[in-house]
Amino acid sequence: MSADSTTRPLIGRANRNRETDCCLAQYTRGTVSTHVSDVYQRFREICLSLPETSEIFVDAWGHPTFRVGAKLKMFASCSSPDAERSGLGMKVELAHQQALVHTDSRFTVAAYVGKHGWINMDARDPVDWDHVRELVLESYCLNAPKRLAKQVAPGT
Repeated sequence: MSADSTTRPLIGRANRNRETDCCLAQYTRGTVSTHVSDVYQRFREICLSLPETSEIFVDAWGHPTFRVGAKLKMFASCSSPDAERSGLGMKVELAHQQALVHTDSRFTVAAYVGKHGWINMDARDPVDWDHVRELVLESYCLNAPKRLAKQVAPGT
């Protein structure tokens, strides 16, 4: 994979067109697992449905990230659509992180940022998309500016 910014553009400018699938289009080389690509696409739709979100590919990490607000604070990440395995990353409350890790083998504490509540989810079949949506919403609310979190927080 080239680190050249002409082949890996940053996605997520404030005025981006959500209808343009720029990030997915850059993964059209070679054979892509249909499942991994489908997981990426569904996760992407969930993340970008939230207010003031953007998608940014980080060359150093090798996968897309989803960010919120003017400071572009990361709230979720996903395996590249061309990866061999699909995985999702989100931030949750520490108590929720521990409960997930101890009760569901699909969840692990994320390397480096796990101490802040980040989890990784193995997204092989079957994926409970309602549960993923809840986790993304929790992560979004933990990372978004308060005015944005209030717009989507349950019970508000």
